[in-house]
Amino acid sequence: MQAAWMTFYRDAASIGCHAFLEFSGLMAKFIDLCRQAEASGEPWLRANVHSGQHLAFEGHDVDYLLEKLECIYGMHFRLDQRVPAAPPAEPRRRGRASVR
Repeated sequence: MQAAWMTFYRDAASIGCHAFLEFSGLMAKFIDLCRQAEASGEPWLRANVHSGQHLAFEGHDVDYLLEKLECIYGMHFRLDQRVPAAPPAEPRRRGRASVR
């Protein structure tokens, strides 16, 4: 997944469309959440709405994803009443895996 993300990031950056480049942030967060799940021994390979398995999220993860979606699509997600407010952000832990 890391190699696919790096290829997408490089190609997206060369296009010059900032909103399109933000999709790489969504992918990077997904990779980060999968790494955390794997480190915790949680299954992640089939985590999606169809399987009923899910990745663990914290408040700051939701905030980050919402920020990326807003950059791509505008304020629709924050203004839409169907989208619940994110839970309060928890302090970030040091030593977490990151995607570089």
